Amino acid sequence: MTDRVVPPSISAVSFNCPYCGALADQTWFDVYAVRVDKHGTPFRADEKTIKLLEAEKSLPADVRQRYIDETRRTVRGEVYFSHRDTSHYKQPEVINLSLSMCYSCKQLSIWIHDKVLYPPLRTGVTPNADLPPDIMRDYDEARLILDSSPRGAAALLRLCIQKLCIHVGQAGKNLDNDIGDLVKKGLDKRIQQALDIVRVVGNESVHPGQLDMS
Repeated sequence: MTDRVVPPSISAVSFNCPYCGALADQTWFDVYAVRVDKHGTPFRADEKTIKLLEAEKSLPADVRQRYIDETRRTVRGEVYFSHRDTSHYKQPEVINLSLSMCYSCKQLSIWIHDKVLYPPLRTGVTPNADLPPDIMRDYDEARLILDSSPRGAAALLRLCIQKLCIHVGQAGKNLDNDIGDLVKKGLDKRIQQALDIVRVVGNESVHPGQLDMS
């Protein structure tokens, strides 16, 4: 029995998290704007900021460590809540910009209108845990770019099949021959058809207009 997959939706309170992939409840947040001082720019912490905090002994140890931990998250480019004493409830609401927080991993996703802006969505089936790490990376990259570059995703999936054939003992020089040999060894015909589709479409993506049967 396969796990249930619920795509992220602006109209749902439970779906597969764009971060961790778990099917989990989501908490939604509206976004409000606080104007940066006139002629100012948004503050961005860096490694120097962390060093300054580490050297700052006037703060209580627990407070200093909390600031350091938050700053490290900022430097990594994470989106998160920083709980401050000041309230901005009177600030203007940002329309068509929303946040959702996953109950499982506590990470925030950023939405523009009804689309996930961040993190980038991975489309399609989650890779099998038994895949070799290098093939899994290629497969995840194909899922990541599917919506923006279907041709690129098809080429990556073809590469995944070629690597997988080598992994199970094939030569890896001619994908058509490798798939044929696997069929002779008992590969299900339905899997053969799926592999051939990806092979042909992947070839067309790399060499448009050429019928490459390898």
